[in-house]
Amino acid sequence: MADSVSAPAGIGRLAHQLQLLSELCESLTVRLLELEERVVTLDQQLQPLRAARSADTAQSAEEAALRLDDTEHRLNRLEGLLAGIQSPPASLELADSSWHDLPQEEPIDEVETPLFLDEQQGEAFLDEDFEDDQRLIA
Repeated sequence: MADSVSAPAGIGRLAHQLQLLSELCESLTVRLLELEERVVTLDQQLQPLRAARSADTAQSAEEAALRLDDTEHRLNRLEGLLAGIQSPPASLELADSSWHDLPQEEPIDEVETPLFLDEQQGEAFLDEDFEDDQRLIA
């Protein structure tokens, strides 16, 4: 008799748990659908921003390429000046660059002073720096 009483109670309990599980699944499904709608809405709002960003990226890439070309031309001009060429070759001229408006420097004559310190001057220079560092540490 105990089995016959517990069986309907167990079935009722199981039915109640299944109903709670069903309500939970329904609630989760509704939340998931709402979240999906929000994601779609946000994605639609981001589309114009993504398009503008890709256009900016393309424009930035073009500007960067122009800056790199301009820098390359300036470096070639500087190398030419260092090698003793007064003006850059015609192939390196830039139509829209402002560096060619700068005044041209006179060529540097041979410098009689050494470009590098000799060993004694270098040691004296290093000793002065070392003494300065020691004063800062102390």
